[in-house]
Amino acid sequence: MARVFARVARLLGIPEIQHRLDHTDAQLRDLRDSHRTDPRFGTLERHLERRTQQQLADQAAHTQQQLADQAAHTQQQLADLSQLLNEAQQSIITSTTSHLESVVNAVQASLIETTMHHTEQVVSEVRSHLEAELNVAKRDLDNLRRMAATQSQATGSAPSKPQTPAVIDDALYISLEDHFRGDKATVHKRQMEYLPYISHIVSDQFPLIDLGCGRGEWLQVLKENHVSARGIDSNTACVAECTENGLSASLGELLDTLSQLPDASCGSITMFQVLEHLPFDVVVNVLREARRVLIPGGVFIGEVPNSETLRVGASTFWIDPTHQRPLFPAVLAFLASSVGFSGVTGKYSSPLAPTPDLTGLPDSATKTILDLHHAINGPGDFALIATA
Repeated sequence: MARVFARVARLLGIPEIQHRLDHTDAQLRDLRDSHRTDPRFGTLERHLERRTQQQLADQAAHTQQQLADQAAHTQQQLADLSQLLNEAQQSIITSTTSHLESVVNAVQASLIETTMHHTEQVVSEVRSHLEAELNVAKRDLDNLRRMAATQSQATGSAPSKPQTPAVIDDALYISLEDHFRGDKATVHKRQMEYLPYISHIVSDQFPLIDLGCGRGEWLQVLKENHVSARGIDSNTACVAECTENGLSASLGELLDTLSQLPDASCGSITMFQVLEHLPFDVVVNVLREARRVLIPGGVFIGEVPNSETLRVGASTFWIDPTHQRPLFPAVLAFLASSVGFSGVTGKYSSPLAPTPDLTGLPDSATKTILDLHHAINGPGDFALIATA
C-alpha cells in the first residue's frame, strides 16, 4: 500500500509542491534572521514606520478637519434652523395676536351692539310706557276739564249761546260745493290715499263713522274697498244723494251722534273738510268724544284746508260762507294730544301748483323762489291723523 500511495503522490506532483513549500519556508526563516544584523532593513522599517505614522497623522488631521467642517456646517444648519424657528414663532405669535385681536374686537363689537340693542329696547319700552302714562294723565285732565264745564253749565254760571239761523240752505250749499270744491272723481282719487291708515283697524264689529259725509266720495271709496262704514251729515240734500247712490248715510248732528255712541265702539272716525265749519269749542269736544268712542289703536282722521299755504288761508278758505275760522295744523295736533290721542301725525296733500323748473338759476335764488312758491302754492289740505 505504501508503494501505491507514493506512486499516486508522484503522479499528482505532491512531492514537488512539498519541496517548494519547504524551500520558501527556509528563505523566510533566513530573511527573519537577517534583519537583525542588516542595517538597511532597520532603516527601511523605521522609514515605513514614520511614513505610516505620517499617513496616520495626515489622515487624523484630514478627519479632524472634516469633522470640524461638518461641525461648522451642522452649526450653521442649527443657526438657520433656529432662525427659521424664530421666524415661525414670530409669525405664529403675530397671526395668533391678530386673530385674538379680531376675536376680541368682534366680541367687543357684538357686546356693544347687543348692549345698545338692549338699551334701545329698554328706552323704547320706557318711552312707550311713559307716553301711555302721559296719555292717561292727559285724558284724566281733559275729563276733569269737561266735568268742570258740565257742572258750570248745570249751575247756570255759563250763559247759553243763542241759536243762529243757517247761513245757506242745504240744496244751495251742495251746488256751491260742486262748483268750488271740484268734481267727485278728483276728490275720490285724493281720498284713496287714506285707505292705508284705517284698513287694518276697521271691521264689522268696529266700523268707521264718517262725520259730515257730504256728497259721499269717501263712503264710495270705503264701499269699493269693502270697508264697513256709515256716514252722518246734517245736510238733508247730502244724505239724500248718498242714499240714492247706495251708500249708508243718515241725518244727524256730529256731536250728538258721537255722544250717543258707546265707549270703544268704533275702529275709525273721519271728518273731511268739516272741522273748519265748527266753533272752536265744538272742535275740542268732537276730538274728546272721538277719542272716547275709538277702540285702542283706533284712528281719527280730520282733513282741513291748509291755512299755512297763503292762497288758502288768505283766499280760497273764505269762499265757503259756513267756514268758521282757519285751523292751523299745529293747533289741531296740540288739541289732539291734549285730549289724550297718541301717535299724532299729519298729512299734507293737494299742492296748488306744480314746482317750477328753475334750471340755470343760482342756488341762492333757487332756494328763495322755491320757498316763496311753497308758501304761496304749497299743499292745499292738511289732515290730522291721531291714534286712540
